[in-house]
Amino acid sequence: MSLLLMVFVLLGAAAVLGAGVALAAWLTRGPEVEAAPEEEPAETVEPDIGGYSPLPEAHADPPPEAHAGPAPGAEPPPRLPDTTLALVRELLARGRASEAVEVVCDDTGMDPRRAEEAVRRLQSGW
Repeated sequence: MSLLLMVFVLLGAAAVLGAGVALAAWLTRGPEVEAAPEEEPAETVEPDIGGYSPLPEAHADPPPEAHAGPAPGAEPPPRLPDTTLALVRELLARGRASEAVEVVCDDTGMDPRRAEEAVRRLQSGW
């Protein structure tokens, strides 16, 4: 008989505990506000080619001074390793010139001023 009484007490305690948890959740939920329907974002599809995004097509010819070459007596730009050059061009295409300067500094050991000059020359198409 006492075993049956203990089972009823245990079930009663579980019911009280469950009701308390439900009440606490209801009180902390706050007022329900009906949300406005979300607009579906415009679907943009960017092709991935081997993990790289293709560079945007140029719609206009670059200015003629961009390909004029070095000024007489100017020192030629430093030669960058192919992997560094590819990464710098990718960063420049994404508009992240400051990160491109950091990559040139880290990969070649150039000082920041000279690395910035090299990146600027790459931007101008030299």
